[in-house]
Amino acid sequence: MERPKALGFLGGSFDPIHKGHLHLAQEVRRTFNLDKIVLIPNAHPPHKAGNYTSYADRLKMSALALQALNHRQYEISTLEQDAAKAHYTADTLKLLRLQYGPEARLFFIMGMDSLLTLDTWHEGLTLTDSAHLAVLLRPGYTLNLADETALSAQLKAYLEQKLVTAAPDSAEFKAAAAKPSGRIFIVHSREYAVSSTQLRADLAALNQSAAMAADAERSAQHEVKNMLTAPVLRYITAHQLYKTGGK
Repeated sequence: MERPKALGFLGGSFDPIHKGHLHLAQEVRRTFNLDKIVLIPNAHPPHKAGNYTSYADRLKMSALALQALNHRQYEISTLEQDAAKAHYTADTLKLLRLQYGPEARLFFIMGMDSLLTLDTWHEGLTLTDSAHLAVLLRPGYTLNLADETALSAQLKAYLEQKLVTAAPDSAEFKAAAAKPSGRIFIVHSREYAVSSTQLRADLAALNQSAAMAADAERSAQHEVKNMLTAPVLRYITAHQLYKTGGK
């Protein structure tokens, strides 16, 4: 009998997709020995006023970014392509659970900043009903269950019930990760500090480089080349995206 699939899902606006996103995907795939990571570009994120580029552009950039990785272990889903409605993670995970069946191991990838506000999400405290949460560290964000002021009572109780605190090489961690869903794992990896807002600002600045000081231009060029894969940067340049920090 074929073993149940093990999949990770990384959602986002990917505006633009950068090396930080790819780093998250790789770290989670290795930590949980997943068969595949699926990127889910969101046409209409409910927590954002809008996107700076079209869904088609962001979908194409996502495909180009994956050229830097092993294609067999990464793919893109258009599950959240309908821009006419807001796409909520809880609803998407329910659909994915139906798609892959009750035995598949599903992991939804998020940053620590998202976990700390999960009680403000639409049905946020039900996400583990459909999948595990794989939480990556983010600069400036720490989880402290002992701090009574940092978390709501509801979120604190949820985390105390769901959080796996054992080391990744422990039997407890492996047993929890072998289940289809239900737990929250903190993935301890190198923190990849990338700001999409700053990245868009750097891209816009380079489009207006004639007015920039030489050292500022070099700094912007370094950040852009360091944070974007070459195919994505070529696409952005060819299609003149982010000329003013937006479209």
